[in-house]
Amino acid sequence: GAYGNVNNLIVQFTTARGAAQRVFEMLDALPDVDLNAGMKLRREDVRGTFELSNVTFAYQMRPKEKVIDGINLTIHGGSTVAFVGKSGGGKSTMIHLLMRFYDPTAGSVRLGGIDLRDLDPDDVRRNVQMVFEDTLLFHDTVAANIAFARPDASPADIAAAAAAAGADFIDDLPEGFDTVLGERGYSLSGGQRQRIAIARVL
Repeated sequence: GAYGNVNNLIVQFTTARGAAQRVFEMLDALPDVDLNAGMKLRREDVRGTFELSNVTFAYQMRPKEKVIDGINLTIHGGSTVAFVGKSGGGKSTMIHLLMRFYDPTAGSVRLGGIDLRDLDPDDVRRNVQMVFEDTLLFHDTVAANIAFARPDASPADIAAAAAAAGADFIDDLPEGFDTVLGERGYSLSGGQRQRIAIARVL
């Protein structure tokens, strides 16, 4: 009856109020990257060796729990490095620090001898790319998916990126680079999707 409806409304309102309060707390939280720190050097071509010096990191929500504690690591340009460890061991956090999605709680991350905090984040992320395990492809052609960040890329540029990414399978698709991908498009395997993502990065 009416009493039950009012009671349900009160429960829903209380739940919504709690959820809204949590959202506002998150919006009020300090950003994980201090965009006001450093000299903001503009370097369009940021590359070289990554150096992590005594890097410690803890998330704001759990400031006493160090995800990374005193790491020293050098990653030379052109080298291959694998982070291996248990779930929650800080592997993804290390990558996010290199991309400057986070700043270390202590220590420094340098690229080409420059602290990432002294560089413009856009320059860092323009030169350091990430390919996720689960790749997002758009309902568009293969070429458009590869050229997503550079829509003005020429067909030759797109083909060169695909070749460098080892995406030879594109030639076997019904319409090659003009094949439309997506929920109604040609179905790709997980590995093929990642090749498209690597070509997009390149």
